Amino acid sequence: MTTNSISVNQANHEEIITGAETVLNGQVGGHGDTHTLMAQQVQAGNKAQNEGKPESELRAAARRHGYTLKELAALMGASYSHLCSVANGHRPWTPELREKVKAALGEVPGQGVVYRQGGVVQGESSFIRERAREKGMSLKDLAVVVGMSYRYMTQVARGQRNMSPSMQVRVESALGGPVEIAPAVCANRQDSIPSGGSNFIRERARELGLSMGELADLVGVSRGFMSDVARGRRNLSPRMQARVEAVLDAPVKVEAVPTPTVDPRALWDRMDAHGISQNETARRAGISPSLLSQIMNGLRTPSGGVLRRLYNVLFAPSSEELVAPVELKVMGWKKGTRNGLVVKGAGGPGGETIRTGGRVPWGAEVEFAYTSGYDSRGRVSVNHLMDERGYGVMLNKPEQYDA
Repeated sequence: MTTNSISVNQANHEEIITGAETVLNGQVGGHGDTHTLMAQQVQAGNKAQNEGKPESELRAAARRHGYTLKELAALMGASYSHLCSVANGHRPWTPELREKVKAALGEVPGQGVVYRQGGVVQGESSFIRERAREKGMSLKDLAVVVGMSYRYMTQVARGQRNMSPSMQVRVESALGGPVEIAPAVCANRQDSIPSGGSNFIRERARELGLSMGELADLVGVSRGFMSDVARGRRNLSPRMQARVEAVLDAPVKVEAVPTPTVDPRALWDRMDAHGISQNETARRAGISPSLLSQIMNGLRTPSGGVLRRLYNVLFAPSSEELVAPVELKVMGWKKGTRNGLVVKGAGGPGGETIRTGGRVPWGAEVEFAYTSGYDSRGRVSVNHLMDERGYGVMLNKPEQYDA
């Protein structure tokens, strides 16, 4: 075919499309011409795109009762091909078929093509995808579980394909509930957080002494991706969400939170305990004295890395707090409604260990732990081994920000 003939065909096609749109807009009357036929096809295509994959009323009614059209034909004792023709309106309902279909379905459905109820899902996510997320599965994981392709599952979730009753049963069994073809809001993405403020993920990482870059490295994603997730611009897969929550030891929340400030009293108390000045603290932490001064005055909030270095300098036991020798080791624990205390080195009739609340159960959470004895000057001293506040002990955390 020559270039000229191709150009002519393209021109003809464009003329037909333009004419069809003109008919749809009510600018040209008439029936039976090429433009009118094309208009009907364009209109049907637009309807299918907006409302979902077409199916007959009879097929939809059979689906509601848990049958495929083939199973319904077998139940009625009718030919499958004949029933398809009736469903599509190519053949009429006979009195005998009407009685049989009413006995099977309780109704006599209309003839012709209808569209999947609910139509194509246009939102950012779908009910099936978010229900799978609640179960810790991606849409691809769900497809593997129910035995269908990922592409097919995506089309089903968005209302572009119809499931057979048997496939619908498998999907509902995997999700633990009824299937809806409906839009949904992504569980770990809300409205984007505006620039200039802080967010829950950043502040939770700061409490653990981590910058956003370090958090991204631990999770195994790029720093830009982690920043977008924290600000609600990107979604996390269920697996990635589990990894972030494991590092942060808290559920992932996409929400704005106030930026905390440093509690200067906590820092001054620890400087006094070590007998060091503010400049010496800055030198040992590897930061500039001006930065530490701004942090102490509430003009700057330290990054997770700076917070971690200050903690290591100031909250290590001072020489006065070192226990020599250790006389007691104390640990408090809890698990659910149970709690208890373990004291080692107590002596007495109970032996070297005293327990309250029984033995420590597997998976119990340690609430506090410390050693107690005498310091080098013969005074009783306590050395805390664990503080559940961690690096956040130096921060004034706003009340509305709760991990």
